[in-house]
Amino acid sequence: MVDADKNRERQTEELGRLRRRVTELEAEIGLSPLYVPAFDAMPIPATLIDARGTVVDINRAFLDYARAHVHEVCKKDRLGRPVLDFADQSDGRRFLERLLRIVLEEGESGRFTWRTTNMEGGKVFVDLHGEPFKDAEGRVIGALLMRRDVTPEERTRQRQSAVSWVREAVVKMEGSDDLKPVLEGMRDCLRELDISFDHCGVNLIDPDSDLPRFQGLVVTEVGIWQQDPLPEKAQEVLLAIWKEKEVAYRPDLEAEDPYGEVGHIRDNYLLPVRSVVDVPFVRGTLAVNSVLPHAFSEEDIETLRELAKVLSEGATRLEDLRVLEVRNRELEREIAEREKAEEGLHESQRVLSTLMSNLPGMAYRCRNDRDWTMEFVSEGSLELTGYTSSELVHNRRVSFGSLIHPDDREMVWNGIQTSLGKGQSFQLIYRIICIQGEEKWVWEQGRTVPTGDSEQVVLEGFITDITKQRRTEETLRVFSRNSIRLQEEERRSVARELHDGVNQILTAARFSLYSTGSEAGRLKEAERLMDEAIQEVRRISRHLRPRVLDDLGLLPAVRSLGKGFAERFEVEVIVEEEDFPVEISEEVESTIYRVVQEALNNAGKHADANWVRLLFSCAEGALRVRIEDDGKGFEIEKVRVRGGGMGLNNMEERASLTGGTLHIDSSFGEGTVVSLRLPVEGRGRYGNE
Repeated sequence: MVDADKNRERQTEELGRLRRRVTELEAEIGLSPLYVPAFDAMPIPATLIDARGTVVDINRAFLDYARAHVHEVCKKDRLGRPVLDFADQSDGRRFLERLLRIVLEEGESGRFTWRTTNMEGGKVFVDLHGEPFKDAEGRVIGALLMRRDVTPEERTRQRQSAVSWVREAVVKMEGSDDLKPVLEGMRDCLRELDISFDHCGVNLIDPDSDLPRFQGLVVTEVGIWQQDPLPEKAQEVLLAIWKEKEVAYRPDLEAEDPYGEVGHIRDNYLLPVRSVVDVPFVRGTLAVNSVLPHAFSEEDIETLRELAKVLSEGATRLEDLRVLEVRNRELEREIAEREKAEEGLHESQRVLSTLMSNLPGMAYRCRNDRDWTMEFVSEGSLELTGYTSSELVHNRRVSFGSLIHPDDREMVWNGIQTSLGKGQSFQLIYRIICIQGEEKWVWEQGRTVPTGDSEQVVLEGFITDITKQRRTEETLRVFSRNSIRLQEEERRSVARELHDGVNQILTAARFSLYSTGSEAGRLKEAERLMDEAIQEVRRISRHLRPRVLDDLGLLPAVRSLGKGFAERFEVEVIVEEEDFPVEISEEVESTIYRVVQEALNNAGKHADANWVRLLFSCAEGALRVRIEDDGKGFEIEKVRVRGGGMGLNNMEERASLTGGTLHIDSSFGEGTVVSLRLPVEGRGRYGNE
């Protein structure tokens, strides 16, 4: 009994010292005890042990912790017993043994965290911290063991670790084929986080397609189960969720099925699925399901949200990689094409150099200014102008603009500027004065070329000597004019004979038959036939050479022609004139009349028009005739290709032979416009009325 009393007294003294040490530690770590003794007031579950590991005391917080997480603990049953007797799990006992060795034998602080199971079978994480107590000589006399439930912190750490792992896997992705290992790793991370699920996976969508379609990738134990495409009902549900961009948690499909999907889900997975979560991300949804109702907590859903963000990053990375891959291929192709182009350029430069030295003319590059300042001139300039290329470049000796005939300079400038304004290449015929004063006709074709300076326009083109061709054309033009004049004289003669001879005879016959008075029926028919013959002769006469053209002039003849056309084809004809000259040459007069005659003939036969408008005017030293209709129009080049453009060619040839131009503008449904331009030369014999 004496020994027992001494023993008890010693333990009481040790407990007092331990409690004082607890109070000191409490002050050091900032705890505020609500009452004394400090040990019982500690908010952290704690156990006091002596140097042998025997339980000396446990505080109220420990009792509350045990009651909530393990089972009801009786304080008396634990006092005086080894603390290891209460480590009821192998992992817990192992960690506790290591902690006691560190704290009691080595005299150091120690800390361990392990996973255990609570009363409901759920997994919890416990942090066990040991702090040794020492006497004045430094000997360990006991220890304070404090435990804390760190499940929330540990789960947060695990979740962050899992998300980091998946993010690292995403960063390593080099293509869509690398998505499967990422999904398998994500499945393992969800299990490590104790998220209860039966299936997990992603539903991928192509948001750029006209009809978005989902492809399902479900992670299983044996790999990836791919569904492409998903059933129509699943497509509808996923598209609605994806567009809403909000987490869609269906905690119990038997209690509530907002999307009407329980049937197709169970058919698809062959399991009685109860809980489903879809978390949208940029390229689809992250999906998990379970056969348990209310299987996913807010913490689980938050984890899925973070994983969905990582998947969005992965989808963006894949798209960036795809774009980069496409761009790399384009760059490789561009490099190959550029190398090929450079090889071709060297060859082209060689061929071009040879070609330019043998061209019958001058190639050039010049600025768009009044001097046509040359930046490059081929060697052909010497034969064309008498000046070397070095004398023309940058106007060193003379500008090319000064070589253009004074009467043609404005025409050349205006013609080129008009073409440039329309974004078209240009073709011109004009005269130049060479170094010896010789006048030459030249033909030029050119266009603008792009430069780095948006304010400077640069032209490139070719100029060649056409003096011989021009003289030949002039000779042919004079010959053709004479031929046309002879034809017109012959037609005038035939027309006069038809009018003064045949017409008079037929008229006399008509009167003779009309006066017989017998056989009335026969004579009446003869009278009708004679009338038709007279009208036909008159029509032929007008076609060959209308008498009114010689008697009254162009405009009355045109009005007469228009009147006959209107009666024949039931088309309204409008004739207008603005400052048309009183007198013009017979040659020009005939050309205009024949062009109008041919244009009306074409309109009557082919245009199906309601009206034809003829406008005669004079401006800028030229006669202008515009013939316009509202008919169905035609494709000019197609008509020429089919060989049906004889009338068009005749009109153009007549205009050219009198020094003029003819332009036809037509397309389907837009009508037709014929524009004739002739120089004012010579004088006629009649007025315009």
